[in-house]
Amino acid sequence: MRRHLFYLLIVALAFVACDPENPDYDAIDEAKIKEYITEHNINATRSNSGLYYFIEEPGNDMHPMHNSLVRVKYTGMLLDSTFFDKTSDSPVSLTLNNTIRGFSEGVQLIGVGGKIKLFIPSSLGYGVNEKPKIPKNSVLIFDIELVEFY
Repeated sequence: MRRHLFYLLIVALAFVACDPENPDYDAIDEAKIKEYITEHNINATRSNSGLYYFIEEPGNDMHPMHNSLVRVKYTGMLLDSTFFDKTSDSPVSLTLNNTIRGFSEGVQLIGVGGKIKLFIPSSLGYGVNEKPKIPKNSVLIFDIELVEFY
């Protein structure tokens, strides 16, 4: 009986994994990001989490941590170049552990004065949660300048 249930579980998992109603967004996002960076000739690096990034300016040797309060200037857009958020000329203050995972991970890669471009797959962004100007399962692009952190 146990063996029968085990095989039934395996078949059920295989069915769900191949279910067109539940696409593999990680693979879809990866393909979209690769296409974008190829089309725009961007030499981005992929982290283990799936975040792609391009460091334009590394900044100094002091990098923020996951729980740091940072002051940043940024622009956020979708892959189709639709802007969804932008700071003014003045930086904004954010606690990294209160931001989406991809943003937090990316900002930690640069020091003060650094600039980075992030390509955030939906699993490190808002995922299935729709936000104003951001459809669910969206890949996000951020251009970020780290002004200071505490």
